Formats: sequence, structure tokens, C-alpha cells
Amino acid sequence: MQIGPTCAGEDRLLYVEIVSPPTGYTTRVLYVSPRQRPGVTMDAGAAIGRAQDLAARCPGGMTNRIHVEFTGRRGARLAPLRC
Repeated sequence: MQIGPTCAGEDRLLYVEIVSPPTGYTTRVLYVSPRQRPGVTMDAGAAIGRAQDLAARCPGGMTNRIHVEFTGRRGARLAPLRC
């Protein structure tokens, strides 16, 4: 698991990236406050974090949300409904 800033210069908004070695798939979850640390093995269904407040970054009315991206073995983005 890797943790880093979602936006340049915005250390408060983070992402969590999880790689599945057996499948080669990578999942990146953006705008979360991580509850886990890098290197921790997690069970399927375990909470990785909580949604972060986006009001300061997006004062025009964006609600809190989590953005999820899936990539395959070759780095191409995958449609979530097909994963």
C-alpha cells in the first residue's frame, strides 16, 4: 500500500494505492484519510480510511466524495463495472 497527496501542494487530501500481486491490478482511492499504514496486509472488505472534507479545496459546492481508479497489468485504466 502506498499513501500520497492527491493534489500537488495539498498534503491534507490523500490517496491510498493498493496493488494486488496475484492479479497485477492496482486500485487508487483518492480523497481519503487513511486508517492503515503502508506495508500492512489487509483483508478484503477492511476499511482503508474515511472520506475527507473537500469544502476548503472546492468552495463552489463540491460535496465530500471518494474517487476510485482501477488499472490493469499494463497500466491502462479499467472500467470499474468490468473489474
